[in-house]
Amino acid sequence: MKIVIDGGREFKPAEAPDNIITAIIQVEEHLREHGRGILRLKINGVDIAPDELDESIDDSAPLDSKVIEVQTEALGVLAKQTIDEMREVLPELASVCHQLAEVFQGGSPEEGFDEFNLLAEIWQKLKEGQEQIAHAIGVDLGEVDIGGRCLSDHHAELNKFLMEAVGALEERDCVLLGDLLEYELAPRAEFEVQILDVLRSRLREHAG
Repeated sequence: MKIVIDGGREFKPAEAPDNIITAIIQVEEHLREHGRGILRLKINGVDIAPDELDESIDDSAPLDSKVIEVQTEALGVLAKQTIDEMREVLPELASVCHQLAEVFQGGSPEEGFDEFNLLAEIWQKLKEGQEQIAHAIGVDLGEVDIGGRCLSDHHAELNKFLMEAVGALEERDCVLLGDLLEYELAPRAEFEVQILDVLRSRLREHAG
């Protein structure tokens, strides 16, 4: 196996990895020590999206046949890019919750099933983005205060209501699903703006 960073420097892990995932984790740890993260990843010339890593890798092929190419960027820059991406989504999140609530409380609730699944996926990516930002500034989610509570508590509470909503969708309990969207998820969607503002402030402090 060969690991190439930023087109030239070859990286050799201190301990030989037994699979691709382990190798990439070792690369991430090495980069973090130098204030950098993975911007792009290629395996044997094929671009791999970070969130599709598990699905895209064929671990049945011999490890020594793999060539991993990594393009890096400063963690602060990656965190800012994540914030910018989140800012594009957040203004619409609460309104989508209200609109879906009306659909599920109306006469054709089945029209909202696919849209709800998409909403849940978007929200999951937002949570992952917040975790990446916290990682970039070197803090634990339990140390980031948002409105007198730590960010990890907000995540846990949101996950609880999202799981209840998923359960309601599976049971086709559209009345409950509409109520959760209107009274639990929509207010939390509005609160995401405050979370983003705090993380952006912490990132600026970290950058000095």
